[in-house]
Amino acid sequence: MSLSVVFLALLALAGGAFSFYFLQVYRGKLAPNTWWIPTICRIDSNSCRNITDTPYGSLMGKPNAFWGCIYYPTLFGAVVSMEILDAASWVTLYLSVASLAMTGYLVWGLIRLRVICRLCVAVHVVNVLVFLIQIVGRNFT
Repeated sequence: MSLSVVFLALLALAGGAFSFYFLQVYRGKLAPNTWWIPTICRIDSNSCRNITDTPYGSLMGKPNAFWGCIYYPTLFGAVVSMEILDAASWVTLYLSVASLAMTGYLVWGLIRLRVICRLCVAVHVVNVLVFLIQIVGRNFT
């Protein structure tokens, strides 16, 4: 297993954990000060609520964290499958391009709203890293 596959799998797990955490805090089923989320990434009730209650906070009527809870396990499955199926590496690339596009839109939303959500920034960093690892580790010949 290559180092890039390991990093992609770890990033997918981190993104999934962040999305799960955000969604559960948003739904009121988990405390914001949960021990397994690094302190720097914990939800600040004021700034994070300012985002979730805007058009940038949801897609098709579901919170963005809901879609993250679908995206990151799918990405993880595709990453793990890359060692077996050649097509899975293209699936991970397409997924990372789509998440990068969404990241651009959501960062634009953070800028427009003038809100800093540390957890959102952490998820966007995960998405950018997934994309960069895909590009750097890909042989386009």
